[in-house]
Amino acid sequence: MCFHYRNSPTYLNFADRKLFVNLSLKLRFFYEAYSDFMADLSTSIRLAVDSGKVVMGVNGVVDSIKRNHAKLVIVAQKNRKDILEDVQHMCKVANIKVVVYQGDSIKLGAVCGKPFSVSTLSIIEQGHSKILEEN
Repeated sequence: MCFHYRNSPTYLNFADRKLFVNLSLKLRFFYEAYSDFMADLSTSIRLAVDSGKVVMGVNGVVDSIKRNHAKLVIVAQKNRKDILEDVQHMCKVANIKVVVYQGDSIKLGAVCGKPFSVSTLSIIEQGHSKILEEN
């Protein structure tokens, strides 16, 4: 496979062209599937916040894990490393599923409909949301 830029001729033989097209189609499929998953997760989180019972913040989430009330824990990806590791370890010990939200705490707060950042979130009751069945 050889690629040249600008004034040089660009050529791909048939097998390389087919490989390139297949690879680009697969990447587009995975990107669309990932985008759909994040959109579904965001709407499910918002619906759970509006209609169910959730606990926001590290202290509240840790408390709900200790009391065994949490059914699902959502953690923002761009978070302090020690918080992320501690919450994931506690959930692993308590056998609670952890979902890492691909974004920072400000975006997670916006998804929840709050004017502040939310680093962690635990779902106590899902309400009208299907978040527990999806994850």
